[in-house]
Order: sequence, then C-alpha cells, then structure tokens
Amino acid sequence: MQIRAEQTRKALISAAAGLIDLKGLRDTGLVEVSNAAGVSKGALYFHFSCKEGLASAVHEETHQRVRRLAERHLCGPDPDLATLARFLTQLFAELREDTTLRAGLRLESEDRAADGEGPLPLRQAWLRYLDRHFTFPGDLAALPHLLAAVTVGLEVLGRKDAHWWTEETVDGVWELLLRLVPQSPESEPADR
Repeated sequence: MQIRAEQTRKALISAAAGLIDLKGLRDTGLVEVSNAAGVSKGALYFHFSCKEGLASAVHEETHQRVRRLAERHLCGPDPDLATLARFLTQLFAELREDTTLRAGLRLESEDRAADGEGPLPLRQAWLRYLDRHFTFPGDLAALPHLLAAVTVGLEVLGRKDAHWWTEETVDGVWELLLRLVPQSPESEPADR
C-alpha cells in the first residue's frame, strides 16, 4: 500500500509540474492535476489538501534535483569557473528535458517560494554560493553578480526560446566569460 501511495504522490507532483511549467500556478487547478495524473480527486486530497501544498512539493522536488546536480559538479575543493561552466551546461541541458525543474523555477519567478519558509530560493542560493567561492580583487569584485545575472538571464530567455539552453549557446557564453577573467580567484573564499 505504501508503494502505491508513493507512486500516486509522485504522479501528482509530476502532473502538477507539467501544468505549472505550461501555465503557471495561478492557472493550474487541482481537478486538472488529478485528471492529468490519472487519479481521483480523493487521492489528490489525501496527499495534498490545497494547491499551495502541491506547489510546495514541486518546489521541494526542484530543490532536490538541483542539489543532486550541484553535488555531482560543484562539491570538489576549490571550484573554478570551468567547473561552474560544466555545472551550468548540465543544468540547462536538464532544464530542456525536466518539467519539474522548470516548474520549480517558474514558481520562484512567481514569488511562490519567497515566503520565508523552506529552503532559500534557488537564485538567492546560487548568488550566495558564488559570493562565497569566488572573490576577485578590484575591477573583478562584481564577478559573482555578473555570473548570477548571466545564469538567470539564460534561464529566463530559455523559457521563451529553448535555443538559449542549448549546449552551444551556454558553452559559448561561458567560453567568453572564461576569457575575460583569471582562471581562479586570487583571494581566499569569503567566510559568509
């Protein structure tokens, strides 16, 4: 029975993610989610009492997917800009295929995840990571903010035109960025 309940819950999250990605949370209804998941309204309400609870589950699943991706690509000692480029190339490849990842980022764009509860929104977590691990002197001090702006810019642009998420585009942008800055930060990571 537990396996079936977990499968139903996953189906509901997946269906909700697909609809949220397509239409946004406001235009996604619970009955529509239960129909898309192929489960009864009762099964939906057993797992999620309201749309906000379902959105929170999509959001949490997005965070887990990004966390797993970051652990595979960013958890080594002394990350460098080439490491970031590989991570982001993979992130954008997954955005092309993963509706849950896109839905979670859309929820954050709609300010659904910025209520002070739960994990730090992904864009803020990304800027915090960049600020902690990449400090440059002088003219390059704003580099973490440029990297965050480029990442968010590609994410937003790709939502309307998937060409922005292609490996060719992402690699091209990062190749240009890598030519503009030293290969590694000259100072120790900031303790924030």
